Amino acid sequence: AILSGTSGNGNIMFSDTTAGAFSDARGLITYLHASDDMRFMTANTEHMRIDSTGAITKPLQPAFWVRPSSTQSNIAADGSTVTIVWGTETYDQNADFSSNTFTAPVTGKYFMHARVTLQSIDSAASYYQFNIVTSNAAHSFIFDPRGMDQDTNHYPFELTAVADMDVNDTATVTILQPNGTAQTDILHTSSWTSWYGYLLG
Repeated sequence: AILSGTSGNGNIMFSDTTAGAFSDARGLITYLHASDDMRFMTANTEHMRIDSTGAITKPLQPAFWVRPSSTQSNIAADGSTVTIVWGTETYDQNADFSSNTFTAPVTGKYFMHARVTLQSIDSAASYYQFNIVTSNAAHSFIFDPRGMDQDTNHYPFELTAVADMDVNDTATVTILQPNGTAQTDILHTSSWTSWYGYLLG
């Protein structure tokens, strides 16, 4: 039993020095009696907390939500892969997103969902291929616009994946138009075009 009083904290400390001071603890399990929270620290940083209701928070759990900061106009129509540009980070918990790329900080399964709204789709194009590309695999969606009787002004693409990623694997979102006219834009409005993901475990 660790008795700490109704407003005190009970601690189990793990240290790699002989000083034994509280500040030397690299690992720490603390029960905060005042709030009835339990917190868990590794590398001298809090990484998980269970509050009095049983809710679990992980302040450094990898998670991101990004969107374009401007419209990406007239994507190539020659079969080349176009990387979607994500200029605005709504959040990037653990700082794993940079230069249009998410980099896995640990090996695990990552949930990802990307929504991209296109403007001025060319009905003569053979198809549009929308991808979440990781180091291990590509998760793809293909849309054939040739059944349309005219060019379409707006069309949303949505793709969900649970990606198997190793530490330092990367993920990007790309689009490909093999032929037709280079007239299609990727709209930047946040509710129409965005990409988010997080570590499942």
